[in-house]
Amino acid sequence: MAITNFNYCTATGQLTQQWHHHYTYYYSWLQQHENIISDYHTDGGQHLLLTAKRLRIETKSWKRDLPLQKIKRLSLQFKRLTFPLIVGAIVGSFAALATYKGILSYWMGASLAISGFILAYYGWLGSWQINVELTGEHTLRYFTDQRTSRLDNFINAANRQLEWFKPR
Repeated sequence: MAITNFNYCTATGQLTQQWHHHYTYYYSWLQQHENIISDYHTDGGQHLLLTAKRLRIETKSWKRDLPLQKIKRLSLQFKRLTFPLIVGAIVGSFAALATYKGILSYWMGASLAISGFILAYYGWLGSWQINVELTGEHTLRYFTDQRTSRLDNFINAANRQLEWFKPR
């Protein structure tokens, strides 16, 4: 299969032609074997699998198959965890204040204050997210353990594969 793309050269203004060859004819009724391009396993039990036809995201409890035609791009983004940050700061501050004023006993207030501040610290540390941007302005977000070079290579391989499905 050859996809032809006509562009105008910026230097000469002449019509140029670029050829992109892609030999993967996948039809659902053929039930062909899919070529695995890249895969990634996280420490948390997630498995990301990129084939020439789809992106499969598996966890311990569910599995999701996304056709590559419906994906715009994949990216990594660092996010602070808002809920633990806010709840931990509120609980820790009020527990410390209640202990100081004598409303809570010392050990109860100290343990609540330390637990709240640890929770706020956990929220401040944040986590990395894998963003799967779909067509139609929808984004799926999946938390991952950490950013590694293998994860970066997987994202780059997925974005290179998605170049074939972009409209030219």
